[in-house]
Amino acid sequence: MRIPMGASDLARYHYSYDDLPAGQTDTNLNSFSIAHDLVDIVPLVQQARQLNPQLKLMANPWSPPGWMKTSGSMIGGSLLPSMYNPFANYFVKFIQAYQGQGHTIDYISLQNEPLYVPGDYPGMDMDATAQTTVLRDYVLPALATNQLTTQVLIYDHNWDRGDYRTRSCRMRLCAIRRRWPALPAWLRGPPERCFSLANNTPPRAITNRALGR
Repeated sequence: MRIPMGASDLARYHYSYDDLPAGQTDTNLNSFSIAHDLVDIVPLVQQARQLNPQLKLMANPWSPPGWMKTSGSMIGGSLLPSMYNPFANYFVKFIQAYQGQGHTIDYISLQNEPLYVPGDYPGMDMDATAQTTVLRDYVLPALATNQLTTQVLIYDHNWDRGDYRTRSCRMRLCAIRRRWPALPAWLRGPPERCFSLANNTPPRAITNRALGR
């Protein structure tokens, strides 16, 4: 079950978990709150888990708070390098807040459709180089520091861009494996090939997008 971290293209209005007036920032996330979700989303998650106790939860933002971005808005733009650390802690606080409501977040991805930037609803550009840096140097260490076991999916978009996963994984695979040695193998291609063996891949766990497992 996917939980949007803030407004998606189907939301009634634009919101994040740390909205501020234009020009203000909150790098320590002192104003972070999931109060919006407590009205509808958390109760629906609870109902869903009562129906299916085996349910897994996956969460990701369509956009972080506008003050983290080059656009200053939840519409358009990319993540400011100066906000990589607050962005990582945004995930930590979200996961912890949902834990406080009795719900474990099993998976996250850093950005919904990272190569598509819509003009009229929340979105954010996050190319493979940026995602690698944010994930390797900020998000994964933040999760580890806070003893969170949430797994991370990369390139939460279409199946046909194996080059994104190649650039975000294999170009820096050695450096990432030194810190996170338990990474699985993965394949590109259509969904039906996700769990097949190809290209002399060793017979071990294979997923299409999982980075941490």
